[in-house]
Amino acid sequence: MKTILGAQNLVRPLAGSVVSIGNFDGLHRGHQEILRRGRELAHTQKLSLVAVTFEPHPLRLVAPERAPAILTPLHEKLRCLEGAGVDLALMLQSDRQLLSMTAGSFIEELIIPTLHPTHMVESRSFGFGRGRSGDVETLVRIGSELGFEVVIVPPVQFTEDPQPVRISSSLVRRLIAEGRIGPANRCLGRRYALFGTVRTGRGHGRKLGFPTANLWIEDQLVPGEGAYSGRAILLNDAHRSWPAAISVGHTPTFGDGGLLIEAHLLDFDQDLAGASLRLEFLERLRDQRRFNGPEELADQIRRDVEQVRAHNAASNPAAGAPLES
Repeated sequence: MKTILGAQNLVRPLAGSVVSIGNFDGLHRGHQEILRRGRELAHTQKLSLVAVTFEPHPLRLVAPERAPAILTPLHEKLRCLEGAGVDLALMLQSDRQLLSMTAGSFIEELIIPTLHPTHMVESRSFGFGRGRSGDVETLVRIGSELGFEVVIVPPVQFTEDPQPVRISSSLVRRLIAEGRIGPANRCLGRRYALFGTVRTGRGHGRKLGFPTANLWIEDQLVPGEGAYSGRAILLNDAHRSWPAAISVGHTPTFGDGGLLIEAHLLDFDQDLAGASLRLEFLERLRDQRRFNGPEELADQIRRDVEQVRAHNAASNPAAGAPLES
């Protein structure tokens, strides 16, 4: 996949393409269905599939207090776009000039001259242009005038709540924030992952016999407090991976040291300080709670570890491998 930052850096306009526009945060199963349909059209016409996305999220510029927490850092988003069959990722910088463009001028002045789409593939909820003033009906009208066809992809439904709902980035964020990591993963079509650097912690886990890697992340949605089974991938060590017992919380047994993300890597005894880690979440094990001393906590961690082994054996995960949908 080719990645270009800014339409002005496209060396020459495409002779034709199939285009989908969106933030693609999370690149969940709804996004994947849009790109699958786009890939089919592009293959049939022997054209490139282009994903046009924005960096950073527009709300971070116009209303930072309402900007959603990030599900997929840029490097992960690009990896997922490539995995979905995108040929060209065109990243547009979210600045005042771009965000002030009307829906019509955005398509006519930016998309058409550079990408010359034969088709644009979007969901029914698609919005674009200044203040999201344009919708798919706007896009259909523009397409009829400028010579491209709009394909509207039906939503992918999440059926585990009492009422089926459309899979969206907002839904995935809610599930993750609630600690419902299993349902969130099924909406994503893969395991949710945090990315960060390991920092030296307070050493409580090592004293209990379960040393932990303390993950520092910059700007990503952290799952709700609790204990989870997961998998840790060392990004600077040939992407080797280990089952991991993960704790997200304020360590009530030892006093509140602020929100910590800690991972005990099973059958691993190396110093991870400074390492870059991808921490994948498989299932939620239990709530955080205060234990009556270190021995009781250590007993619970032993039980957690056995569950982690069972979850990893059942899922047989490879780093970043997709889940069955």
